[in-house]
Amino acid sequence: MADHTTLGPQLGHFLPYLLRRRLRAVLCPPTGGERAVAWVLLVLVVLYGAGLGALLNHGPGGELGALLPEVVVGLNVTLLVSALLVNCLPALRPVVRPVPEHFPMSARLCVATAFLLDLITLRRALLVAFLLVALAVAPRHAVVPGRALLLVVGAAALSFNLRLLAALHLGSSALLGWWLAHPGSAYTRPWGGRP
Repeated sequence: MADHTTLGPQLGHFLPYLLRRRLRAVLCPPTGGERAVAWVLLVLVVLYGAGLGALLNHGPGGELGALLPEVVVGLNVTLLVSALLVNCLPALRPVVRPVPEHFPMSARLCVATAFLLDLITLRRALLVAFLLVALAVAPRHAVVPGRALLLVVGAAALSFNLRLLAALHLGSSALLGWWLAHPGSAYTRPWGGRP
């Protein structure tokens, strides 16, 4: 039986390794073509972030300033809708266990680790880079990219919870269906079932 008193140090040493490995796999894929595409997208996103920062610095006056509220609302709606569509549709991305079954890790820590690993995707890395560049270019208007960053994290948590609940409910529904399809099994005898 595993010694559960060593859970904290083992997770403390294992979690940074998992996060570093996931981040490296997302930002530096093994093939050169995927790596080039990721870095070209990152450069484009940095330029778009600088453009948003310049728009925020332009101020409320003028034509560009009049478009600013619509741009901010459109940005936040796009972030939320894309998080739900990319993560949950058209195919439900499964929530996978981050460590093997024999690891002495509680269910709570397992779910937290799975969420942190699920948080690191190329799309989210590009969004965060976009918002951080906008924040660096327009630090006086930090509220706009700051709220968008909170929205990215909140939408990631929402989509993760939806996928986790869907996986749990689909699993329990499949088990219930199997149980109802086999009413004469041996486990039904204590309840008066017929073998």
